[in-house]
Amino acid sequence: MNMVMRAREVYTEMLGRGVDYNSVTVDGMMRACLREGKPHEADGYFREMKSRGVEMDYASYSTVIEAQGNMVDALRLKDERERDGFPMNLVVTTSLMKGYCNKGNLNSALKLFESIVDSGITPSQVMYAVRIIGCCKNENIEKGYELYTEMKNVRLVPSVFTFNSLIKGHLKCRLYEMGAKIFDEAVKCRIADVFIYNILIDWLSSKGRMSEASTMWDKMVNNGVAPSLFSYNYLIHGHGKQRNMDLASFIFSQMLLKGVKPNVITFSILLDGYFKKGEIEQAFNVHGQMLS
Repeated sequence: MNMVMRAREVYTEMLGRGVDYNSVTVDGMMRACLREGKPHEADGYFREMKSRGVEMDYASYSTVIEAQGNMVDALRLKDERERDGFPMNLVVTTSLMKGYCNKGNLNSALKLFESIVDSGITPSQVMYAVRIIGCCKNENIEKGYELYTEMKNVRLVPSVFTFNSLIKGHLKCRLYEMGAKIFDEAVKCRIADVFIYNILIDWLSSKGRMSEASTMWDKMVNNGVAPSLFSYNYLIHGHGKQRNMDLASFIFSQMLLKGVKPNVITFSILLDGYFKKGEIEQAFNVHGQMLS
């Protein structure tokens, strides 16, 4: 029996015995339901406790709003929450903005943010991140960059996820120079991790810009960021596409020396490269390594 099932049993037993329970107990059960991917069950606990006269707190309302699968129900709960005397806060606002962004309703997310600022609530790093990521997902990259600039102006440091989304968004819109500029700022802030480096290494390699991809690789290593399996695969794939199997093989050998274990994708890239170049013996050698 897992911990969530056990918690549900204890909760039911408490109700049966008439043991006092409060909003903290309910919030714990609702979060357990969310972890199990059962938002409707979380909403059920919330409704049951309200009908029993349990006074719900900020956390409980925030949790159940987060659980909603559609914005109609989420907004209904937001209104209900305000009627019960709980004004909007950062947690609820962030949950609603996430919902709008996930539904592609970016304008409503931005209007909600503006209304919160007008009410005197100071936006958090997470609220900026939600809007920026939403802008990038909905291909409104100009607004995303505007929010990024605004975020810096109020001295909030973007998270790795914010940088990640902005760089990906600019590359998707074929704005490499802007993406590279944002990357440089992530490096300057000491936030750039292997995932951010990989975005650029992958993009440059896929475009055949192997000199720049190799320079980015060197920059990553020199800054003390260890390449991952994906880093090696991207670079090997880039060299393979250019039919430069000597360099692809060299990167592969360096990968093994560093103790990074190749996966089936690594071997597939090498096999494809050797076969396309007509180097059948090398291809069989790689196949042998894969099977060993």
